[in-house]
Amino acid sequence: MNKKIFIKNFIANLFYYSRLLNMLSIKRLSGRGFVLMYHRVVPSKEKYKDLLQPGMFVTEETLEKHFAFLKKKFSIVTLEEMVCRLARGQALCRCCAITFDDGWKDTYDVAFPILKKYQVPASIFLATGYIGTDKWFWPEELNRCLWMLFDMKSSQSETGNILKQLNIDLHETNGKNRSDLIDDVIEQFKSYHTDNREDIMKTLRSAFLDSKKERLLMSWDEAAEMQKNGLVSFGAHTVNHIYLDQVEQDTARLEISSSKKVIEDHLGVPVTLFAYPNGNYTPQTIGMLEQSGFLGAVTTKRGYVDKNTSLMEMPRIAMHDDVSKTIPLFFSRLLFSFF
Repeated sequence: MNKKIFIKNFIANLFYYSRLLNMLSIKRLSGRGFVLMYHRVVPSKEKYKDLLQPGMFVTEETLEKHFAFLKKKFSIVTLEEMVCRLARGQALCRCCAITFDDGWKDTYDVAFPILKKYQVPASIFLATGYIGTDKWFWPEELNRCLWMLFDMKSSQSETGNILKQLNIDLHETNGKNRSDLIDDVIEQFKSYHTDNREDIMKTLRSAFLDSKKERLLMSWDEAAEMQKNGLVSFGAHTVNHIYLDQVEQDTARLEISSSKKVIEDHLGVPVTLFAYPNGNYTPQTIGMLEQSGFLGAVTTKRGYVDKNTSLMEMPRIAMHDDVSKTIPLFFSRLLFSFF
């Protein structure tokens, strides 16, 4: 355990077991609610390490802890209900909504049974071009390729040469582990123009990825089963999970409207909510959503939801395993930006 994690655990436990968090939550969430953002849910971190983008998952055990705690402490509502309350000017005192981004198969395999066990509603935002296919998002492809590079039976200098040729900079290690280094590269790649990033990924795919890849995203049949259960609703997340501030407006408009239509055609229900991929959007993007008939949209900005929140810019609190695997850490993250 590194020093930063140790300090966070110490402070979280101190605040939690002194019951300070309970008192603070009453004050901070007076008239406010919050939206939680999850991505992947896996049975075991180690088993799936080369298929996971670092910092983008919780384990099955962690998610179950979260839901059991939320049921005791807060009023869990659908995101649709939260949007309706905001539109009517109603308070959101201690309301919580659950969201999952992308449409991962493990949201169906692992999270869905936990949702049913605790009778917790959730909204899932689908990148429709990946649903029912064996395509991967580029961060997962890059993660797998970099694990393979690290595992190559070659000297450190040879591996470094390969990375340099591919324009990948892992920086100085500074005591970082492999997962942290890979996370640095993924964040670095997010700033690249779409075309530049795709050129590098094509090189990596041809060199490292097996053509018979594991299916990572859910199917439309699985989505339909979740929809029919009544606990889960679906929102749009573009077709190709593009960053909407990095493409032409015509492309952005098509990605938004097409993802909405595809979900409605497959599931037979209206789609009124949207999640911005990677949290990237512009004022023009908001106008496109409104023109397409969306009533609300969630960002990746951290914060609470209250009567002053823009329905097209609702903040969320991201949850992943290294910052929320214990209840003291989870509760502290709900209340303090330090966590």
